[in-house]
Amino acid sequence: MVTKFAIATAIALGILACGTAAAQTRNGDWCTGLADIGKIHSDPGNPFLESLSLEGRIHHQAAHIDGEDNLGNGFDESFDDFRRVRFGGKAQFLRYFTAQTAVDFVLDNRFRGGELDWGFEQFEKATITFDMKRAFSVDPLDSLTLTYGVSKFAMTSEVRESSNNIITIERSAIANKVHAAAQPTGFTLSAGKNGWLASAALLSTEDDSDTIGGFMDGLIYFAAVDYKASESLTYSLDGVISDASPGEDDILGYDWASSFNVVCDQSPYGILGTVVLGDNGAEAGGRGGSFHGLTVMPWYWIIDGKLQTVFQYSHSGSDEPAGIRAHTRYLAGAQNIASVNSGRGDELHTFYLGLNWYLCGHNLKLMGGAEYADLTTPAGGVDALTYTIAVRMKF
Repeated sequence: MVTKFAIATAIALGILACGTAAAQTRNGDWCTGLADIGKIHSDPGNPFLESLSLEGRIHHQAAHIDGEDNLGNGFDESFDDFRRVRFGGKAQFLRYFTAQTAVDFVLDNRFRGGELDWGFEQFEKATITFDMKRAFSVDPLDSLTLTYGVSKFAMTSEVRESSNNIITIERSAIANKVHAAAQPTGFTLSAGKNGWLASAALLSTEDDSDTIGGFMDGLIYFAAVDYKASESLTYSLDGVISDASPGEDDILGYDWASSFNVVCDQSPYGILGTVVLGDNGAEAGGRGGSFHGLTVMPWYWIIDGKLQTVFQYSHSGSDEPAGIRAHTRYLAGAQNIASVNSGRGDELHTFYLGLNWYLCGHNLKLMGGAEYADLTTPAGGVDALTYTIAVRMKF
């Protein structure tokens, strides 16, 4: 398997090098070559195929965790982790349609004692979008689209931001909870006007992201409103309700949730704030009941566009003893080497400090961070310090 991966990596790097060399011949800019390598066709006036591009990302990271479990025993472990290897494409065709695909080609569960598997894993996205404004000349609106397919469930500002562009190595635990790593299938209608963007979605609770899911189980009702008050200030409010019944697939794992988000990006500094409220429903094992969360994330550009520092404080809480989970990846996965209640508890505090070095913007960057987590479980407290370094590349 390692040999196969080495060969595949060599081929990918060879293609990348060829594309970059061509770009250097044009303008001598390696970063431009990386950004443009996937652009295959662009002809805005073509009535059949306006554009065609390939997209991909390779995210790799390494981590070391050192902590004390709920029995008072110390634990530590080191990991390396293929976080994402994803490829896909995007095409604009027949004037009014856009198709997008993205497929995950790795599943790395070594951090939780599992295996590293290569090959097709799941669709991260497989959608087709109809541009209703363009087709029907809806002049009062700036945008009006209808999308069908399977895609990431994008709730909270952290999750709406692509994993290529997030400035912490992992999203906060509360953002990951309401996101639930879900790729539901369904319809989304979006309309924009004068800085406002409203979206409503009808989605399936069917957990079948390796294909396009059906509507044989429950339904998810989602709505979101974004308002861009200025170039530097954005507000958003979203909410979701799942009506999955016992015995049906439940891709979210909770009954309802809502979030309010504020993002202020006034270079050289910025800040994100998120408040989350929700209810797990009648989950067994102390995992039911209401939950809440708060995230505050300021950042500062030490060198504009090149070197950035970021701090994040996040809190999650629940009125049941196991209603929230430490989605800090490695703490939740430490159940194989320590007594951490699978990372589940009723109160979690995390503090993250990171440094990001942008070699080619978000197309190629190096990230480093340390996160301290304090989790209260039914069997006692757990605390851990996790150090992580990561490389993120996309085209």
